[in-house]
Formats: sequence, C-alpha cells, structure tokens
Amino acid sequence: MNKLFLAIYFSTNIYAATGLVKALEIPLLSEPNDNGPILQTKRLGEKIHIHDNSLESDTDYFLTLTRDGREAYVNKKFVKIVRKNLLELENNIAYPNDPTDYRLDEPMPESYPFKIYSHNKAIIGFDYGQGTINTYEYSDQVKREQYNPTIALDMRYLRNPSFDKTDRVYYGFHFGGQTERNEIQVSENVFSKESHLKISIGPSFLYTFYRRNGFEIDFNVDASFTYQRSFVSQERVSTDESEEREFSGTYISMRTGVSFIHRRIFDSPDLDFYHGPQLTINSPYSLNSSTSAQIEELWPSDSFAVQADFALSYGLGFTVRY
Repeated sequence: MNKLFLAIYFSTNIYAATGLVKALEIPLLSEPNDNGPILQTKRLGEKIHIHDNSLESDTDYFLTLTRDGREAYVNKKFVKIVRKNLLELENNIAYPNDPTDYRLDEPMPESYPFKIYSHNKAIIGFDYGQGTINTYEYSDQVKREQYNPTIALDMRYLRNPSFDKTDRVYYGFHFGGQTERNEIQVSENVFSKESHLKISIGPSFLYTFYRRNGFEIDFNVDASFTYQRSFVSQERVSTDESEEREFSGTYISMRTGVSFIHRRIFDSPDLDFYHGPQLTINSPYSLNSSTSAQIEELWPSDSFAVQADFALSYGLGFTVRY
C-alpha cells in the first residue's frame, strides 16, 4: 500500500504541468511521431497532464499520460499550457483553422456535395499503324509497292448514362483523320505516288472491365462513316510527262481495341494517360474521279475499287474527366 501511495505521489509531481486541448479532437500517441499508434483521443477543452521535462524540450511533442497510466505523446501545437495566470482567461484557446475539425456547417447547402461530377470524358490521341492495300488499278502489272505506316488523330466525347451507378459504361461519338502515302513502280518507265486522306465520324462505346486505384483497362467499339480523298500522281520517265488526278468516295468501318489507363498523371485528378492496340475493319468501297484524264494511256479507268481489309494500330493519348 505504501508503494502505491509513493508511485502516485511521484507521478503527480513529475506530471505537474497542465495543458488544455485546443483542437476538436487530438490523438495521444505511443511514439513521438504523427504516424505512431494512437492510444487515446482527447477532445477540445479537456485537461491533460504534461511532464515537466518536456516543457522546454526541442521536440514537437509533450510527454503525457493516458487514463490507464501509460506514457503517451501529444503534438505541442494542439495543447495550451496553463500557467495559472488570470490574463489567460481573456485568451481563446481554440486552434485557428483547426485541421482536426471534420464537422460540416448546418443546414447543408443545396449544392452538397460541393463538386458535382457530370461523368464526361474527352479523349484525344494519335494512332500509329500499318498501311492498307489501297491503290489505283493500273494498266500494267505493278513491279514494286511500298505501303508506309499511317498516322491518325482520334478525338472522342463520351458520357456516362444515368442508369450506370458503377461509372463503367460510356457512350458518345468520335471524330478523326488519317493520312497514308503509297509509292508504286508501275513499270520500268512509269512511277506513281498516292496520298490518301481519310476523315471519320461516328458513334463510340466504351466499357471499363478492370479497375484499380491508379490503373484501368477499357474495351472500346467505334463505328465510322469515312470520307476518303486520294491524289494519284503518275510520271512517265522516258517522255518526262506527269499527271495527278483526284479520287474520292465514302465507306463504313468498325474499330475495336483495348486501352490501358494510367490514372491521375502529373498529380491531376482529372487527367489520365492511355495507350493500347486497335483493330480496324473496312468495308469494300470505290473511289471516283470528277475530272477526265489528259494522258489517257496512264489511266485505264476513272475509278478504282478497294477490297475489304483490316489494319492494326497502336494508340496513345490523354483522357480528361469532367
């Protein structure tokens, strides 16, 4: 019994200073570290006992006691030491701009939550892919062909339907353009260059089938109505003659692909980076010229047909959520 009274006596004297909690709710920690385990919490205005030796210490923490007598640490910025001076009665102990105050003003504003997301996506990117077999039907058997890679610009506007509460389904439309350039040796004496420009527009559908905090995988399907404008230039080397003609036409295509989404790049919550493979399937179509040929032996026809084909590409770009 005497030992118990001695322990209480020495504890009372060692923890003789008194502090008042000046934040809404603060933790008593097992270590002098904000990441240490929490032993107990104290509310605004509660008294805590402070170890005398920690009053003038260089650390950011006071040494104190929990209700069950265990030593604990509390951040100095949340505690006001009471000096038993009458002038202290005139001071407001509350912590200015209290970081622990999680309470919301009432009544709640009509616009709560404060930021309303419309669940829209704007996507812009580039596709780099293989060239398609898309040439004029020359009179002679072609000796050499070179199909250069294609470069395409892809822009999509998508929105999330109201029935989808998981924020995985998006629909909208896409718009884009693509350029191609082919080089052909028609014969020993005739060379040709073809430049193709394709402009596409149509509906777009996207579904997120895999999601983690910073990474997603999306599946997309796009249907396209495409207008193509082609310029075919032929040169006859022996006579130094050349002529260029314009051909145009429309066709329908489908595109499907997978996108790997890296969320919140550049520390922006609404900006994502994506990349992934795409497969495009084109329907058969024909291109027609509105002008007549001047060197008729170079142009066996005023139109040419393009067979159905497919092309692989790899895209990368950015997604803005708003």
